[in-house]
Amino acid sequence: MFRAFFAGIFMLPSVVFATCSGEDLRTGLTDGQAAEISARVAEMPYTEGNLWRASKEDQTIHLIGTVHISDPRLDPVTDRLAPLIEQAELMLVEASEEDMKKLEGAAATNPGLFFLSKGPSLIEQMGDEAWAPIAQAAADRGIPGFMAAKMQPWYLAVTLGLPPCVIAEMRIAKPNGLDQRLLRLAKEKNLPTESIEPYDTVFTIFNAIPLEAQVEMLSLGALPTDAAENALATLMNQYFEEKHAEVIEVSRVTARDLLDLSAEEIDAAFDQFLDLLLTQRNARWMETLEAIEADDLVVAVGAGHLSGETGLLYLLEQDGYTLERLPF
Repeated sequence: MFRAFFAGIFMLPSVVFATCSGEDLRTGLTDGQAAEISARVAEMPYTEGNLWRASKEDQTIHLIGTVHISDPRLDPVTDRLAPLIEQAELMLVEASEEDMKKLEGAAATNPGLFFLSKGPSLIEQMGDEAWAPIAQAAADRGIPGFMAAKMQPWYLAVTLGLPPCVIAEMRIAKPNGLDQRLLRLAKEKNLPTESIEPYDTVFTIFNAIPLEAQVEMLSLGALPTDAAENALATLMNQYFEEKHAEVIEVSRVTARDLLDLSAEEIDAAFDQFLDLLLTQRNARWMETLEAIEADDLVVAVGAGHLSGETGLLYLLEQDGYTLERLPF
């Protein structure tokens, strides 16, 4: 489940998933699981809220927690956020339109971002028996086995964490997550937009992980279709309930029912992902924010970046900003 979470929130292009079905995993939690999740969330600062205003001296930052996956429920949200785009001087996002084009160009000239450019294929590295369920999961998502066998293991892992219905929509649908909606609004309003980090940051992070560790991550197995759809349905419900901290902890706890690993091993995997994809990036983003001179700034980034002691909200508070949650 953690792969579906990270893929959906942080990495892959926004998609429409009207053809997906799935059940909210929270309805099937045991009392013990629910209590553990509640206890973990209770220890964190800033666990809820997708829209915040941070004020310090003459500067105001409107921080929007986004989701990269499309949903009809985003229509009224976008309308409510439009006035913020109208009045802002600058908007920061994870990937601006210009940087998305850079990434597309880099992918065309440097296939090593996504594929193994040399050395043995994943079949050779994993063996036929371990590779078989991975190949089947890839086939279910329309990815030929020979292509999957040459993909970077981390990229294949996060891709297989998404349900087939999402992969199918990605091939035909125009990106329409909240990020893309806000970018279109900014373009209409002639609002300058910049990326909060270099366009290839996520790829640099994952490709720096030793190949053996990436293969081990992939070896944990792909999510079955129903599990992937349930994970996505749960994530989206939590997003619109503005419970971004709960997303992480529900994913952590329910992963134990899907993976043949101890709770300690799953926690270690989660903590590694959180450090790479949230903690380290948030710290660098704060350096970027401190250098911005705009008096009225919109920051629209994945909602997973908001929660906890390493989240942007708490970091802004520690930097002297006064925070106020606003209706989303």
